[in-house]
Amino acid sequence: LVISTIQSFTPGLNITLNKTTLSPGETTILRVKGTRKNLKDLDSKQQPRILIITNDPNNQKLILEVKYKL
Repeated sequence: LVISTIQSFTPGLNITLNKTTLSPGETTILRVKGTRKNLKDLDSKQQPRILIITNDPNNQKLILEVKYKL
């Protein structure tokens, strides 16, 4: 699996990924940090999301919803 792009839909999220190429059965850590000021400014209907684009033919695009508490 090759992760080609990671993009945040929400400003104020910092995303780091240890590895972008994974062998079968291998895992990696995705770290997401958010700034309180930018998350407070979101509307109640908005949910912070992350877009991940891979070379997997079954799941080329993944959208992850981020849950948080202020």
